[in-house]
Parts: sequence; structure tokens; C-alpha cells
Amino acid sequence: MMRSSRAVSVLFVAIVGLTLVGCVSDPGYSDLDRKATSEDALPSTLPGYASDGMDVDSARLVGTYDGVELYLARGKVIGVCLLTYGSDQSWLGACGGSGLTTSNDDYEIRIVETNTDKHPGWTKVGENLLAREKK
Repeated sequence: MMRSSRAVSVLFVAIVGLTLVGCVSDPGYSDLDRKATSEDALPSTLPGYASDGMDVDSARLVGTYDGVELYLARGKVIGVCLLTYGSDQSWLGACGGSGLTTSNDDYEIRIVETNTDKHPGWTKVGENLLAREKK
């Protein structure tokens, strides 16, 4: 009897452990889960340092906002990265995680995890980006 009780305890701990690992390993950026297409390639005219910290093979064009292309990519070291591209002279790249917000004089772009609560005043772009005009 003692042996089966111990086996059940070990099995329970293993199941709980695997469940917790699944919960914390990837916060969920579903925009990155789809298969890449040629449209997802970062603009070739960007300087090399524009993608520092990004896994460029994971980059996905999530959408556009106010004529600016919005790319999301997995970070090499830190979470996820965002690249906004309006032109060769008007782009911005940053890496961080959920809640990371970049901005210029006209708008703000924020990274959010999949299935986050609604954000009043923000426009959803894809599943993982929010955008709004600056006031």
C-alpha cells in the first residue's frame, strides 16, 4: 500500500511540475506562431544594427498603423522585439516583453500577450500589438 501511495504522489508532483513549466515557459505571442511568408522579411534597406537582439528568422509582419509597418520577433536574449518601419529614415526597434511601449511624435505601439484584457483607447493590430495616436 505504501508503494502505490508513493507512486501516486510522485505522479502528482510530476504533473503539477509539467503544468507549471508550460505556464511560465512562453507567455504567448500568437502572432509569432504562424508560418513565415516572404512578406514577413524585415526591409532589406534597414541597417544591420536595426535588428540587434532579434531573431530575424522569427520576424512576422503583424500589420500596419498609420502607414507604418509593425514587425514582431522573438528576442535572442530578452522576450520579444518590436520593429516599426515607416521608411529607411523612420524606424524604431526595441526588445522587451509584454507591456513594452515604443512611441514617436504621432503614435504609441505596445506589445501585449495573447488573450490579454481589453485596452480602452488602443487599436488592436494583430493579436499582440496595440496602437494609439498620441494626445
